[in-house]
Amino acid sequence: HNAELLNSLDADEILVTCPGCFKALTKDYSDFGIELNKPVIHLSEFLERQVESLPSMDFENEITYHDPCHLGRHSKIYDAPRSVIETVTGREIVEMIQSREDAMCCGNGAGLRTLYPDYAHKIGSERIHQAKDTGAGILVSTCPFCKNMLKDEAQGELEVLDLSELVELARSRELKSE
Repeated sequence: HNAELLNSLDADEILVTCPGCFKALTKDYSDFGIELNKPVIHLSEFLERQVESLPSMDFENEITYHDPCHLGRHSKIYDAPRSVIETVTGREIVEMIQSREDAMCCGNGAGLRTLYPDYAHKIGSERIHQAKDTGAGILVSTCPFCKNMLKDEAQGELEVLDLSELVELARSRELKSE
């Protein structure tokens, strides 16, 4: 049903913000023999294509990035979010000890937080510890589940933002300075 609906849309491509949805539409569907007739792109890839028109604002804080499992290890998208972050903030990302293909889970994936909250808390807490060890004041992710888990675990000690929020923050600062 979903594939029929998506295939019937008058659109050139399908844009998704959730890495789990991206993986489902690009990998899981085809594994089950379900084909989409248009490309599926993640928001970070879309924003990277718009890099020339993205706002750019100097951020005082160091920035680190959490690679969501579905976008990183499962879909091999590592550079697009980093490119957008560096363009928008005017800073290079400070990488956590575990990043890219070696990144650890946030603790909120696959229902872990619901089924095993204590274990999920330990994982999320460790990931926040790794983020704070970079000296960053801002942790960015591209997954709503990761963002929520990491924000809860940061307990205000680190600003946790979704990539779209970071772009909007830079845009609003740019507009205020005009």
